[in-house]
Amino acid sequence: MSLWQIGSNEVPEEIQSLKNKLSSKDTQIAAQHSEILKQAADLEELRTTLNETLHKLHEETTRVLSLESTLAKCQEDLQNEAIASQNAAAALVSAHEKHKAKDLEIRALEVNLEALSHNSDSFNARAAKLEKEKTTLEARVRELESNLRQLSSPAPTATPSRQRTMSRRRSSSVSDTRIITLEQELKDTHASLAQKDTELRAAAAKFAQAQTDLIRVENEKLATDKRLQAEIHDL
Repeated sequence: MSLWQIGSNEVPEEIQSLKNKLSSKDTQIAAQHSEILKQAADLEELRTTLNETLHKLHEETTRVLSLESTLAKCQEDLQNEAIASQNAAAALVSAHEKHKAKDLEIRALEVNLEALSHNSDSFNARAAKLEKEKTTLEARVRELESNLRQLSSPAPTATPSRQRTMSRRRSSSVSDTRIITLEQELKDTHASLAQKDTELRAAAAKFAQAQTDLIRVENEKLATDKRLQAEIHDL
């Protein structure tokens, strides 16, 4: 075989070898391309999963924040309710103490009212007694004044006998003594009448003051009762 022939046969073998290598490379490239495509698909799937996970995480974070806000609001409401409950309890205790004080005040007013009512009745009875005594003294004054007028009237102007003249003188002497006695009694009765009148005026003034105090205490008791009922209603 000639040298030319040998060379001509070797070239195709090398080409075939290159072709084989090229074909192998193409296969490798195709396999790598398929692997790349698969990795790209996996990566896209991972990206989608990551986005979904991030979205869920965002939603969960939002829900947790909302729950924390709700929890904080509930805790604040509970704290406010506890404070309100404490304030209500303190107000109830204070109101109870006020009611006890008001009850004692009402009882004191009732005792005072009863005493004033008794005093008013006593003043009324005293005034009635003084009025009766004054009326009796006035009648006695009128009686004494009438007796004095009768004793002080002049004797008849008819001509008397000697015996009647002597009798008249004795009668005149008795009358003078009687007049002096009646005048003194009238003076004493006037003094007693003036004293009774003064006592009656004083009793009337005390009675009027007792009536005023009685009305005032009754009004205070009514006002206290109304305030107490209003405070109980507000509770």
